[in-house]
Amino acid sequence: LFNSLILNKIPSKEVTLNFEYESLEKVFEYLNNNCLEIHNFKISISYVDNVVNFKFAFDEKGGKTSDKTVYTQLNTFNDIDNNYQKRTSDYDDFYINKVEKTYKVIDSDSLYYCLEHGYKPIIENNDELKLLYENIKNILRDIISDEMNEFEKAKAIYEWIVMNVIYDDVVLKESLINPNGVNEYNCFLLEGVFNDKKAVCDGISKAYVVMANIEGIKSVRATGHSVVTNINHAWNKVFIDGNWYIVDATSGGIINSENEELLTYEYFLTNEEHYSKYYIDDKNMYSFINTDYIYDSYKYIYKNINGNLYDLSIDSFEEAVIVFKEFLKLDKDFCFSFELSYFDGNNIQDEISKIAFETNINNSFNYFSNGNIITVYL
Repeated sequence: LFNSLILNKIPSKEVTLNFEYESLEKVFEYLNNNCLEIHNFKISISYVDNVVNFKFAFDEKGGKTSDKTVYTQLNTFNDIDNNYQKRTSDYDDFYINKVEKTYKVIDSDSLYYCLEHGYKPIIENNDELKLLYENIKNILRDIISDEMNEFEKAKAIYEWIVMNVIYDDVVLKESLINPNGVNEYNCFLLEGVFNDKKAVCDGISKAYVVMANIEGIKSVRATGHSVVTNINHAWNKVFIDGNWYIVDATSGGIINSENEELLTYEYFLTNEEHYSKYYIDDKNMYSFINTDYIYDSYKYIYKNINGNLYDLSIDSFEEAVIVFKEFLKLDKDFCFSFELSYFDGNNIQDEISKIAFETNINNSFNYFSNGNIITVYL
């Protein structure tokens, strides 16, 4: 009920509480921990006995884009299998269209919330929102095939977001100084991702929820904070093949010293043990979801290079040399990420140097390593 009041921007509502509770303060502590974090509003409350009167004042959000771009995105070697049946431009057989439950949405945040909870959105009298929703479906028509499994669909969505959306560090820094002074920016909303291609973690995590749930992949938005900086953060929990995993498309791009972004899968379908080195759940409505499993993604990411399929979990030094030589034959600039699954030593730099020596890679070879996960730019 509280969520519906906020989502529909209801100015006032009188509610009778017909349940036992310790105190009204405890009720609102629960609401703060378990209800929406996506709308800025002021609330005043009066109550007599068990009758509570809510009054809301809502701030308008969005409409503005920051005018600075802080980095560029490098081309990623695309491994979409050309044998998959492409969707047509008028394709509309999305999973969400088969759902019987519906919810009327009035803005992009209610669209996000509706899809997160598995409802088919109904949009009336809002042409901009209809256009936004159609834009999202057009992207899915382009990057997803019905022949893909859940893993491949989840990966395609992750890749599109990482490699098409610039992280708006300018607004982030501004928000740390004046949290209430950045509400006019789209980067916290779906509009930032799909209209401006510029967003912060709020908009990016909402976008992943929307795209995944349209395709029938259950995904929710989790919130917490950075272990190092204590800055608030948002990411996703995704249900794939019977287990929950963590996906963080905001962190899926590595920024090098030249202010260029490279794609990595380190934050794709990982678990809480690994992720808690960087970010920790705050108490909220999805903190109860356990993400104990890591999906060994690199074993299932295949690159079709010169007619040969290679997975990116590399099992031996010899295989690493072969794969690198195949990539070098492509004679173009691109980045890719892989896992040296055979290597368990301490000096990964020496191992990469050995591979580079064997393959005669020149000085334009740049890489980043985090454990056994290597991200390369050729």
